[in-house]
Amino acid sequence: MKQFLLIFFAVIFSVLCCAFFLWWENNALTITPIIYRNQKVPPPFDNFRIAHISDLQNKSFGEGGWRLLHKLSSCSPDIIVITGDLID
Repeated sequence: MKQFLLIFFAVIFSVLCCAFFLWWENNALTITPIIYRNQKVPPPFDNFRIAHISDLQNKSFGEGGWRLLHKLSSCSPDIIVITGDLID
């Protein structure tokens, strides 16, 4: 009986962890900084910041998208590029 309860709780814990991970993957806003260097890029574009938003899937990030807007403003981008699957 003790072994059954241990296995039962391990399965329940694993399912809850997987559910949380899937929820987080679908709702998290992450920033991945990438530094691109190339001698062909003209000097006026030194420290030029591009915010690339992709695959929003008609997702809502707070009322009026405030979570997304806050993340974007924290990066201080020079340009915002939206690509990927957009459902409207």
